Amino acid sequence: MTLGRACRIGIDGRALRGFVEGRRTGVARYTWELCKELDKLLPMAQFFVYSPVPIELPVHSDRWQIRIETSALFRRLKPVLWSRYRCGRIASRDNLEAFWAAGSFLPKLPNSVRTILTVYDLTYKYAPESMELSHKAAFKLFFKKDLLRADRVTTISQGTADRVFETFERKIDAIIYPSVQAIPMNRSPDMIQDSLSLFGIKTPFILAVGTLELRKNVALLIRSMRQLKQCGKLSDYSLVLVGGKGWHTKIILENVKKDPWIKLLGYVEDERLADLYQACSVFAFPSIYEGFGMPVLEARSFGARVVTIDLPELREAGGEESIYAEPTLDSFAQALLTAAEADSVPGGACVIDWPTWKDGAAALSGQLQK
Repeated sequence: MTLGRACRIGIDGRALRGFVEGRRTGVARYTWELCKELDKLLPMAQFFVYSPVPIELPVHSDRWQIRIETSALFRRLKPVLWSRYRCGRIASRDNLEAFWAAGSFLPKLPNSVRTILTVYDLTYKYAPESMELSHKAAFKLFFKKDLLRADRVTTISQGTADRVFETFERKIDAIIYPSVQAIPMNRSPDMIQDSLSLFGIKTPFILAVGTLELRKNVALLIRSMRQLKQCGKLSDYSLVLVGGKGWHTKIILENVKKDPWIKLLGYVEDERLADLYQACSVFAFPSIYEGFGMPVLEARSFGARVVTIDLPELREAGGEESIYAEPTLDSFAQALLTAAEADSVPGGACVIDWPTWKDGAAALSGQLQK
């Protein structure tokens, strides 16, 4: 397969469900943006997107076809099981030349189909306590087999590539980083103030972005803020949490209700999120483990002071200017205080030398070629 030649490419559409369900998840954003750029790079290609449930296509074109499960019985399967045992059967009718496993699992396909599998993280190995039992079981049963039989494997960070090699001795063929290109940058002071008024937010505030789930470690952030406030520090700061509900959200919500200085916004559209990034005094990202950390990169692009956990993947996203802490109460609280008391004033988009979505799609299209 060569660039520009007519080719038939299949894509695991399960990764796009985040847009249907109103969640701006990292995997959904990653898949969505790369699909849009692939369409431009391969103007003669035909794309077939497979999903057990209805989804929205990232490109509206006759060259993009969606294949939705028609059987009510098979729609009841867990998404990973559907991917392995139904997706391949449906895809076999489309005479594919290549298949992008954007959801980290491979369906059963003919050997003639070139397969590219994207690995976002190894949460089931490094933070298994943060996963649902069924999801964790799927990774234990299928992930290694799929990883080793894929023709090409990509990751979203060097850190994840290193972990894959250390764990499975599988060399990564390409690192395709997420980009911040889709986030609106040209937001005026009036727009920013309008967003703050809409959400009832007063400055100064600390911002955190991510699905409310155990792995994001919001509880550590809340405890750190409480400790600082009890010591008379950051008494005028509020904590703004942006993100949809995830696994074990109930426990997190019970924590949130205890303190009036915590504001829970749920999902926030890109334009409003851009305003919050620019207006916050500190951006906090206390995640236990990440494959990369897109919100950290986004916050940096707006000049926000970033506090995050000292992990190789988060250092890739955070760069040299971010403040890194251990995942302990004292360490994270001190990092928050240091960032809040910094002399420089945050805010304002800044230029970061970083790959674009177009760059990523070019790398992906290279892996799709034989």
